[in-house]
Amino acid sequence: MSSEDVRIETPDEDGSSGRDSIYFSTIRSRHADHFFADMHNHNTKEGKKGVIRYLEYDEINSISMRPYPNLLLNKLSFSKDLRSSSDKALLRLPVLKQEFHNVSLELTSADVMAVLYTKESEMLSLLRVICGIRDLRGKLSGDILINGHRMSRDRLEKTVAFVSIEPPISTLTVRQYLHIHGKFNPPMTERYGGVGHLINKLMTDLGLMPVCDIICSRLNRSQWERVKVAAQLIRDPTILVISDVFKDIDVHDQCFLIDYLREWAVKTNRIVIMAVSPTSPQILKMFSKTIILASGRVVYFGAPKSMQQYFESVGCPCPPYKNICDYYVDLVTHDNLTSDASRESSVRIARLVNKWNQTAPPVRRTASGKFLLDLPSAGVLMRTLTVLSLFWFNFINNRVSRMGFLLFVFSLSTILSLHLSDLTLTLPDAFLDRNSFMDLVILYFPMLMGLLILKKSRHRLKEFLKLYSFRNNCSSLLFVVLSVIVELPFTMLTSAVFAIPVSIFTDYQRKSSNYATSFVSLSSTMFLNITVTQILANSLCSLHSEPLSCFFSVVSWFLFFLSTGFPVPIPSMLKIFSPVFSPSFFIFKFLYEGGLDFF
Repeated sequence: MSSEDVRIETPDEDGSSGRDSIYFSTIRSRHADHFFADMHNHNTKEGKKGVIRYLEYDEINSISMRPYPNLLLNKLSFSKDLRSSSDKALLRLPVLKQEFHNVSLELTSADVMAVLYTKESEMLSLLRVICGIRDLRGKLSGDILINGHRMSRDRLEKTVAFVSIEPPISTLTVRQYLHIHGKFNPPMTERYGGVGHLINKLMTDLGLMPVCDIICSRLNRSQWERVKVAAQLIRDPTILVISDVFKDIDVHDQCFLIDYLREWAVKTNRIVIMAVSPTSPQILKMFSKTIILASGRVVYFGAPKSMQQYFESVGCPCPPYKNICDYYVDLVTHDNLTSDASRESSVRIARLVNKWNQTAPPVRRTASGKFLLDLPSAGVLMRTLTVLSLFWFNFINNRVSRMGFLLFVFSLSTILSLHLSDLTLTLPDAFLDRNSFMDLVILYFPMLMGLLILKKSRHRLKEFLKLYSFRNNCSSLLFVVLSVIVELPFTMLTSAVFAIPVSIFTDYQRKSSNYATSFVSLSSTMFLNITVTQILANSLCSLHSEPLSCFFSVVSWFLFFLSTGFPVPIPSMLKIFSPVFSPSFFIFKFLYEGGLDFF
């Protein structure tokens, strides 16, 4: 097969190709169109299919090594606290499970490290500790130093960018998702032409422009991962940590993304840490460093090309025609199939860990350099506007379901109106029908709407919480307030759609036969009621259990309605609660034009 070398140009001596230059080179231009596997083709040359051979890390003509940035882990250990919330409330003692132990390594400028692991939980714990993720609870020991400065968990969270394994928000398009990320976490400077220009550049370089206006839930796995990487690259981080985003994606896309991030790290003096499943030796050699974790302990850390030689030196040669990545990861994986296999694998892993501890070069603390600046985040006003934009994007991307909801409301209102079409307020014997009708319209229908809103709000909150920036920047109060504000136009439309059949087919208005008066009074009533149920639903949607949230929503609505009569009391309630103490007495009198004369 023919091959084509893809080489990375050497930066100019004056640093014009470094951080102050164009942020991202158009790496995708090195490939022919439709490179990605999801585009159903590979690069071609003179009409023939070819294969891109990516260079090993040592073959890159990279810049001269600089001491900074520098990341050092010194005897880092972490044990996860397995207690539940109820256990903590009962003040029970911690139940600790060791995730990793005595991890030491050092990375410097332009390093790209691959993390090979045997258990996903251990890998995720290590990466999340490096990033200072706050929701990770447990006992942490050891030191994390950046440029010689010891870093706390809060400082790490503000300094290191993290690409998680969670998919993007399924209700946003690619462009909207990146826009929200860019507003929550803008780049360090404006030298790249602003957030909008940077987003367009990233989408072009990562092959996302053809799908930029497609909802994220319709993307394939490879496109998902590129979107998440682009979202973090907008932040312009010095250290980028990536969980195993390469799992179950095409090998061509793996190579492209590794090469893209490698060139970004080399040209801009960054550090990239990527967790990878066992892969081919050729892909592994694209990294500058490799670490292998076995039961949370290090059995190898160094250059990928030296890995096979090291294991041979400790008596574990790789058999011929075997993939060395698969073989050595399997070698250090704990086998739980039988008691004998478990005992044998434990002894083997312990021997390899001891060998590495004896032969590993000591990790030395470098001289203190510049303290890394915190990655910028949006101010209070910008956070509020961004959350508002997030709600708005979610609103406009669900037009079909909104239309279906309006059709449901109109159908329900029409059926109810036709059933009570003979309603008249001039006959005394029709009072009970009127009373039942007001109960249905003012009490039970808004309660039904509240349950539907609650289900929708729970789904929306679950989607929004996938966005780490949303979790950090949006309080519960802000979520409730903005949810109601964004939904106000649709609430008004829903109230109007419900009021049209009722005002036409029924004569519930006592002193006026004008349809317009009936429509205005009923739509105003429904608008006020549905707004209250929205506030209740959005306040309760964060409860862990959906049945529990529904129960509290119904109880809250009944208690609120019975105790205040808000926003418009029904006649049966006025028999029990004095209108003087009803805060909506004057609203009721104004809308229903003397409806209290019945009493």
